[in-house]
Amino acid sequence: MAFPTPIDPRRLQEYSGGDLEFEQELLELFITDAEQHLQGIEEAIAQIMTLEEADSKESNISQRLEIIRQEAHHLKGASGNIGAYSFQAIATQIEQDAKHGIRASYASQLSHLKQAFTEVITQVRQWPPA
Repeated sequence: MAFPTPIDPRRLQEYSGGDLEFEQELLELFITDAEQHLQGIEEAIAQIMTLEEADSKESNISQRLEIIRQEAHHLKGASGNIGAYSFQAIATQIEQDAKHGIRASYASQLSHLKQAFTEVITQVRQWPPA
């Protein structure tokens, strides 16, 4: 599902009570926080790939999948708060795949998540919208 903008200004306005300064603070906090969680997902995916190549125990891979699930869950909630619905949809898919042990599409999903994040950052740099 495509959304017209990376961040829905109406959702953010609703969440912030219309306070533009608070919106800017929320957006900056989201970016800082999301960068850390994206890095956590990326590191866990890299570890899974290494473990798979080494034919490691499934329990080691399961631990990394849980990290991915937790990081994606956090991103899902935070992005929903600010109205970053495309970003949220991708994070939701990653969370569900990790929960069910589906590993095949992580590299692609991470790429899509990073692209959506770049679009969010671009919109934040132009905040508030005209």
